[in-house]
Amino acid sequence: MTIKLYELTGKDEDIMFGPFCWRSRMSVLHKGLDFELVPWYFTDKSGTEDAGFTTVPTINDNGVWKSDSLEIAQYLDEAYPDKPALINGEAELAQFQLVNAVINSNVFAAAVPAAVMQVYNLLREECQTYFRQTREEALGKTLEEIHGEPEEAKANLAQSLSIFDATFENTPYLGGNKPNYSDYTLFGVLKWIDIVSTYDPISHDTPTGQWFDRISNLYDGYAAKVKTVRS
Repeated sequence: MTIKLYELTGKDEDIMFGPFCWRSRMSVLHKGLDFELVPWYFTDKSGTEDAGFTTVPTINDNGVWKSDSLEIAQYLDEAYPDKPALINGEAELAQFQLVNAVINSNVFAAAVPAAVMQVYNLLREECQTYFRQTREEALGKTLEEIHGEPEEAKANLAQSLSIFDATFENTPYLGGNKPNYSDYTLFGVLKWIDIVSTYDPISHDTPTGQWFDRISNLYDGYAAKVKTVRS
């Protein structure tokens, strides 16, 4: 059976951009499983709400519902043990927790100014009202005040990723010779910005930028081929 993966979208349903949703989409690709993307909106949660979930990513795997990107990854490993592991044991779970902490404390701070106003512009009108209210309350500034100009935003993002550069100078992936869930955790944030941005936000000449391109070209170039604002 095909897995249904509910993903955040806006006016154009072909542009699906949630950073945590991308963690799950890459996880399903990693497992080599068939899946169907289902559009989901900030103000219309009917697709998942009846199952008790009001956030995405959420999956429905033949009647088994899971939400939260880490919970989804762990479920996929348990349900499909014959497929490549996303989190192979306690060491890789600890690795994910470290990578996620760095993203939350460092990378998101640079990512939000590069993405938040761009996301707002993609949304349907009723979702824009919700997004502006909730994000401005959470961040204590207007979206316009948060928004970073392209050159500065790109430079700040590259600086926030410099902590990963030394790693990618010595190994192709956080998982070593093959990617694991830690790779998709970082990739989800960068793919979010890449999709919503009117300019290319990734510094491709850095080790982390080159890693981003490697991930994008996995699985027959799946992530590289998706629709973005620029395409």
